[in-house]
Amino acid sequence: MKDLIIEILTEEIPHTFIPNAEKSLAEAAKGIFSEEKLSYQRLTSFSTPRRLALLVEGLIEKQDDISQEQKGPLVDIAFKDGTLTKAGEGFFRANGITALAREKIGTTASAGAPFIKDISGKQYLMVRREKKGLPTTDVIAANFLPLLAKIHFPKRMRWGNGDFSFVRPIRGILCMFGKDVIPVSAGGISSSNNVTGHRLLSPAKEALGAPLEYEPLLKKKNVIVRASSRRSAILEALAAIESKHGLAAVEKERVADMTVNLVEWPVLIAAEFDASFLAVPEEVLISEMIEHQMYFPMRDKSGKLTTTFVITANQPETKHIAGGNIRVITARLTDGAFLYREDVKRGLAAMREGLSTLLFRKELGSVAVKVARMLAHADAVVPMLSLEKEKDIIRETVSFMKADLVSSMVYEFPHLQGIMGGYFARAGKFPNAVTDAITEHYRPLGSGDSLPATTAGRIASLVDKMDNIISGFWVGDIPTGSQDPNALRRQALGVLRIVLEAKWRFDLPALVRACTANFDASARKGTVDEIVSAVADFIRTRFEVYLGESCSYDAVRGVLSLGLTDIFDSASTVAAIDEFRKSNESSFNDLLTVFKRVSKIIGTSIDVVVDEKLLSHESEHALYRGYTEKRSALLPLLAAHDHTKAFALLAALAPALDRFFTDVLVMDKDEAVKKNRIALLAAIDALFRTMLDFRVIVAKK
Repeated sequence: MKDLIIEILTEEIPHTFIPNAEKSLAEAAKGIFSEEKLSYQRLTSFSTPRRLALLVEGLIEKQDDISQEQKGPLVDIAFKDGTLTKAGEGFFRANGITALAREKIGTTASAGAPFIKDISGKQYLMVRREKKGLPTTDVIAANFLPLLAKIHFPKRMRWGNGDFSFVRPIRGILCMFGKDVIPVSAGGISSSNNVTGHRLLSPAKEALGAPLEYEPLLKKKNVIVRASSRRSAILEALAAIESKHGLAAVEKERVADMTVNLVEWPVLIAAEFDASFLAVPEEVLISEMIEHQMYFPMRDKSGKLTTTFVITANQPETKHIAGGNIRVITARLTDGAFLYREDVKRGLAAMREGLSTLLFRKELGSVAVKVARMLAHADAVVPMLSLEKEKDIIRETVSFMKADLVSSMVYEFPHLQGIMGGYFARAGKFPNAVTDAITEHYRPLGSGDSLPATTAGRIASLVDKMDNIISGFWVGDIPTGSQDPNALRRQALGVLRIVLEAKWRFDLPALVRACTANFDASARKGTVDEIVSAVADFIRTRFEVYLGESCSYDAVRGVLSLGLTDIFDSASTVAAIDEFRKSNESSFNDLLTVFKRVSKIIGTSIDVVVDEKLLSHESEHALYRGYTEKRSALLPLLAAHDHTKAFALLAALAPALDRFFTDVLVMDKDEAVKKNRIALLAAIDALFRTMLDFRVIVAKK
């Protein structure tokens, strides 16, 4: 076994292309080695802005020889009355062997000669084909260009007069197996054993002695060829700057990911921009520095943004590097400050007028139409949650919260929508409650994002997300499988998190129905009832997944299989059942055991009318008394949302149920008695189904 190293040295590759290119190179190589039956011990990929490389350790030096038996037609079909048939001729011709008479074909297998073999009592014509394994160097040479073709790039280019294409012009090819160079070529460049280091710090070529020396040799030549090592070097250098200046970098992990493929030998340099720019909202400054320049913005210990920023350079620090970057960021921040001032002058009221020119959905019109709908949604939500005192704040928030979509700042930095609206509202002297609500109304943007902190912000986020979800179902643009281009699943999760955090109780289907009244009927796909049902079921499905992350999945299914009306109430019910189960495991298991018998007996029976006159056995009377007592006590507990006591109350029926099954024969010969006993069990089942369906609960082992 030997080691293999392949490196493609190029002009600078766009940094966003590199991660997928390195990944696809490794996957393509693994596929080729598998197909060519070349085993190895370990494969490692490398990438920098100027090179893509593979190190394959412990690669076998030659393919194994392959001996295969090729099965042909039955002998009786290949020969008829001793004469070769067309089927027999086809077998000999396809295998490139001379046709023989039947009597000259034996049963001994030898390479390239026909023989007869008995398989399950039937005789077949066979031939053994042997393929000699090729040297690994020949296999690599033959697959070199196909390997390069399988590297994924969003765009490729051609240069010179050839048809070969690659992401950038190739400047060198390193291809060695052990100490030997494998002769390959691409883009007019032939392979060698030479390694070229950093373009400025170590440009001279140097011969590589062996593949395992590749990474240490390049490090000596000022190239950190492993992306993870460069990233660690960037973060270590950044930590040193943070410690020296008493500062903390903003979004350091994300910026490190952005800069790691910009450099081969990272050097971090601290610089400062003019303090006058701090009058501009910090989100604008941060966006300019990160999104446009990939700098590390810095905060002081109090969390305030400072004038210091950190550059990731590809060479040791010089005054020209810092000075040049200061000039660049000054121009960027000047532009950002100008756009911000112009937006402030324009104001939210003027911006809101521009929403009529911004399309929301082609079937549903502009964002201005969406805002009008959301105001109507809010009017429906407010009385459901008894928020009449905050109605004016909520309406003002909803009326202006989308206005910043037509601002210059959001056009430049779309991720600042809402945030910039808050700044514009503050500059326009809007009430603080409105300003805060506009700022946070997009939250949560993801599973880890914070929720709106204000009531108006929560309502604004709720009606926005509900409008987006209903809009999708209204026009038939519904998530399928893994396809969810409008992120409706994420928005449904946001609705659930907001409701649970605020501890709001309302009728979800009623809210959905009230909101559907605000949509243009001409764009509707399906009936209103179908859409209301589909939206409620969609949210229920997301709720089931969400609760399943922290609660017993069968308890979640047991509660939600009965439908989802009150989100917070359903979550509280699941939590109460889980808590009872944990603290009363034995009692819960007893209840589950006896309830399985209830389910089997009643089947699909829905008759819950019990005739007390037909009850005869004491255990029967005791169970009925327990049922009526629990039913009377249960309703006040459910009305008070005391699910813990409610479930404990139901669970207390277990002993009476157990005695009933011990003492009473349900399937009595008297048909009326039998039906009455089944009705009693069905009534108890219906009582439990006010909280959960026990049929989906699974006993824990």
